[in-house]
Amino acid sequence: KDLDLKNFEYSVIWPDASYKKEFKGTFDGDGHTISGLAATTPLFKATSSSSTIQHLTIDDRCSYTFTHSSVAELDAGAVVGYLRGALQDVTVEANISLAGGDISKVTALGGIAGRVVVGKLESCCYSGNIVVPDDFTVAAQKTYIGGLVGDITNADGLIKDSDFMGTIDNQGQLTVPSEDNDYKNNPHLLIGGIVGLNTGTVDGCTTYNQNPGITVILNDGSDHPYSGTIVTHSTIAYHYAIAGIAGRNDGTVTDCTNNAVVLNIFSAERGTSGNMNGRYLEVGGIVGYNSSDKTISGCTNNGGIITRANPKMQYVGGIVAWNDGTVSSCENSSTATIGMGTSHITPYGARMTYVGGVIGHNRSSASVSNIQNNATITVSRVESTGGVTHRIGGVIGQNDAAIDGTD
Repeated sequence: KDLDLKNFEYSVIWPDASYKKEFKGTFDGDGHTISGLAATTPLFKATSSSSTIQHLTIDDRCSYTFTHSSVAELDAGAVVGYLRGALQDVTVEANISLAGGDISKVTALGGIAGRVVVGKLESCCYSGNIVVPDDFTVAAQKTYIGGLVGDITNADGLIKDSDFMGTIDNQGQLTVPSEDNDYKNNPHLLIGGIVGLNTGTVDGCTTYNQNPGITVILNDGSDHPYSGTIVTHSTIAYHYAIAGIAGRNDGTVTDCTNNAVVLNIFSAERGTSGNMNGRYLEVGGIVGYNSSDKTISGCTNNGGIITRANPKMQYVGGIVAWNDGTVSSCENSSTATIGMGTSHITPYGARMTYVGGVIGHNRSSASVSNIQNNATITVSRVESTGGVTHRIGGVIGQNDAAIDGTD
């Protein structure tokens, strides 16, 4: 039967924090619902490759607040922290938040599962609200936030035919100790409507827009309200990628649709530390950062992209902001608008911009075919001092690869 766990205190169904013990059996909810649960850990800390969790709902009378330990990275989701095995036909409606603090560990936070290794989510849905507060500060460590999964770490990890119907509100700060190549070449904050970092496969997944969603008000003497479903608004974040489906793709994203508005607001004061506050921002309808030899195919973006920021360099694309891999048979639809402008906090916008209806910056080793943009692009208040560059294209902002126009 359904379980009302109001005032019920529990640690976790399978509570070994070192992952040396895992749940290895089958947990069948038989279509029933858990409600009334206020938790600080997932139901299952870790599951084995032989496990199955299925046919379960965690409803909106439940809530989760996750806190980092002093000894280990955080893998956190409502159902499973560290997933191997199968998670099928599971719905989570509960709100999820991170506790604040100065963190020096990796974070993988998802609405359903924190980290997926050799495992899969299939026919699952998350419809709650994920919140990272403004006093959550990370020093030089990766933070992965996904509507369903924070991080897929293995090529055999899979999210299939699953939906995100909630909101993501990231206000956290991410600092780095220097401007070396590791931080320049690799975004450390990754946010996606389905997954923050994908090293496996995301197939047939859909994100839905919430109206009004999360509203952020910027003020330069008058209010400027902006609303979105997948939202980041920080004042310190050296390099990050945010998108409707996957913040960063190191695997395959195929046949996915984003309907959510992606809202990026970065409002740091530009000055001598401006590069350290925010240097690289990648904002995409489907993927923010697509790595070398990785694939995005058969995807459609119907969601608007709103970015109000003043970093040194900003990449924005209706499908993918930064592409070093393969993009094929993808469309940015006519219902989507890409709008880029200043944060209003300072008189300056982005110093260097790469904005495309499909791809912001297409790198020299990339491969592109059968792509289309039907969306409007609006760019305003970018910096125009000496030595800056702005690349704006209906399909690609800046292209360094060979493109066959017949495709």
